Amino acid sequence: MVDFKKLIAEKREQYDIENRRSGKQFTTQVSISVAGSDYAVRFGYDAALLKKLKDAIPESERTWHKTQKVWLISPDEIGMAINVIRLHTGQPLDLPAEKPSAPEIVEKTFILEYLGATKDRGKSKSAYGSVNGQWAAEFLEDVLLSFFEKRELGQPLNGLQTLYQVLCVFEKATPEEIKKAYRRLSLQWHPDVCKEPDAQEMFVKINSAYKVLNDPEQKRRYDAGLYFERQGYQEQARVTTRYQYGYRAPLRCGEITAKGTVRLMRFVVSEILKWDDITNRKGKTMVSQWPTGADTFQILWV
Repeated sequence: MVDFKKLIAEKREQYDIENRRSGKQFTTQVSISVAGSDYAVRFGYDAALLKKLKDAIPESERTWHKTQKVWLISPDEIGMAINVIRLHTGQPLDLPAEKPSAPEIVEKTFILEYLGATKDRGKSKSAYGSVNGQWAAEFLEDVLLSFFEKRELGQPLNGLQTLYQVLCVFEKATPEEIKKAYRRLSLQWHPDVCKEPDAQEMFVKINSAYKVLNDPEQKRRYDAGLYFERQGYQEQARVTTRYQYGYRAPLRCGEITAKGTVRLMRFVVSEILKWDDITNRKGKTMVSQWPTGADTFQILWV
């Protein structure tokens, strides 16, 4: 039988509950060590300190390590973290003599289960991806735009899309490549399969783009309009705007081969080399979605 009186007494001693209630000074003990290319900050439960750290350090520069029970903080933000801790605890705190290792660019192939929309994370805009049930991949917005929209060299990232970019093909794509891209995207975004809030909008955009680019005459007129527009003519109705809450990649899952660095327990992708669909033994394709109101994403085979 559990001795609850003894358990409560132990907790009171562990967290110094009586001293905190009586107004005596309560100091959180903090330690800092090196963890690969980052710093590991360890301290006992202190809600006020945790809030101050989260307010001061961008989300993209920190993460919680569940196993080790430490906060991993990037070298760029460790100085700010030390200042916050010193002001909160009064504890003299310095960096360890050991320095974090420099992040190394590596190539990885992994199964991406779900990719969200990009968000402003303080220093950059990026989307987090789930790998083995953990948000262990990070894709910078510029990397996603460069890969999916097939932007020509020097073309500005001005927030607008051509119909080719909607289908994720180059402007010199063959009819077969255009048809293949259309089939791939329509499979991922068909409203009968995808229950995400913007599925209908995406599906309409994909179909509209294919309707023009699959028709030789309409495609010829569209290409001519693009040419004259780039010569300085007024922009025509070829464009579609970005999502209100960030860029959304047209594919949400797949087998990815990419280059990047490992930091804060995340593989930060700097270049996407391949993005292949995943099929099972029955020939069905993996599709993932995050339905409205759901607590997490779902994986389907269609």
